[in-house]
Amino acid sequence: MMTYRHALGNVIRDTRLEKNLTLRQVSSKGVISLGHLSDVERGRKEASSELLLCIAYGLGVHVHELIITAGYRLGFENGHLDAAEFLEGIST
Repeated sequence: MMTYRHALGNVIRDTRLEKNLTLRQVSSKGVISLGHLSDVERGRKEASSELLLCIAYGLGVHVHELIITAGYRLGFENGHLDAAEFLEGIST
């Protein structure tokens, strides 16, 4: 079962690759360490709200785009095909 940490890391990596950015470019612009960004992308470390804001800035996206996309991806990967079913499942 995929965790939110892994879903968020996948979304961050996919967004970075879609924008043809390197880890170094995102970490430099977002003022975060290259190693920490890599660990977040791989799902090895949690991203605090402050770190997530820095990553979003480095990627040139709004932070809510990363959060919402990761939530939907997590729901889909774990077998919840519609958002209402997914949200109901996490609220219980």
